[in-house]
Amino acid sequence: MKKEEIRQDPIREKIIQSLSYLDENRSVFINALVGLVVVIGGLSYFNSVKSKSISDASAIGGIAQNLYNLNQSNEALNDMQ
Repeated sequence: MKKEEIRQDPIREKIIQSLSYLDENRSVFINALVGLVVVIGGLSYFNSVKSKSISDASAIGGIAQNLYNLNQSNEALNDMQ
């Protein structure tokens, strides 16, 4: 092998090429990053709302079941609906 071939580091060159590409296309990279953050935030909010809804329904169901066990059928039926 020649000395020039030994001195060339393909990993270092790829890193430099990647950094220069990001520097040249900074606005595209920032837009993609903002889009990713918005999508992750939206999914997190949707899952949080869904989880809260399921938790509320479970709590109301538990209360209705306790009322039914205490022979308070009318209140239990109202909660179940």
